[in-house]
Amino acid sequence: MEGPFREALRTIAAKPVLLVTGGVLGIMFSSGLVIQLYLGSFLAERLVFLGALALPFVIGGAYGVARAEDRSLRGFFQEGVKNYFRILLPLIVLIFAAFLTLILLSIPLGLLGIGNDGNSILSMLLGIGVPFLFLTYFTDVVAVVEETGVFESIRRGIEFVYGRFFKVLLFYITTLCIAVPAVTIIGLVTEIVLFSRRPDLMEAFASGNVTAVQPSEIITALGPEGVWAYAITTIIVLIPAGTLLVVYKYCFFRNSAPGKPATVGEMDEKGRWYRY
Repeated sequence: MEGPFREALRTIAAKPVLLVTGGVLGIMFSSGLVIQLYLGSFLAERLVFLGALALPFVIGGAYGVARAEDRSLRGFFQEGVKNYFRILLPLIVLIFAAFLTLILLSIPLGLLGIGNDGNSILSMLLGIGVPFLFLTYFTDVVAVVEETGVFESIRRGIEFVYGRFFKVLLFYITTLCIAVPAVTIIGLVTEIVLFSRRPDLMEAFASGNVTAVQPSEIITALGPEGVWAYAITTIIVLIPAGTLLVVYKYCFFRNSAPGKPATVGEMDEKGRWYRY
């Protein structure tokens, strides 16, 4: 993993425009609380959903700049537009497949009286979500690098994971080593601000009675200063960490993928290509 990781660092250093990726990710992940503080939860949920639709644009721009010679912001924008639907459409298919699997699994379990409580539902979500994410995590980068269609990108992404299972497993461990410290820093700053303003919430978290604390109560307890401290910390942390996660994923795939298989077929006397 040292090769792709070092290459990712060199790529970011050579193309600083890639840091836009982490900055936008930071804004996306922090904007929910800020919007809810000033505009309420109704608008916050809808605006955050619209913001999430920009994620394929940002990821596609990062992948495109990482593989191209253009290091400009304009190039980032052009690559994001070009790769937007290549990333979005497979993602929609995968979300639909995961949702359909959850429904089909919940019906027989519900008839048996299993899965009606919150813990069982959470277990089902993790049981379906984690394998889906593990097997299809490289679908987006396959779609951009190999320029394949929706279902071909999903198939090739799963093949990539199966074909080099232990290398991919080590990649996930390295990814967690980047993501966990970033999330920990954001969480620590938020907790320091929160518990300094509301010490009683510390007892609720310490006793494990987290469900008794409503999200709106947390936002109220944080106040404007606390919400902005969370938002600024998230952006500062994700500018390097988020960018590194995205570029590292691209470099790992490019260095590990065997290449797109050649299409088998033949040309007839009129110059038409027939695929087998």
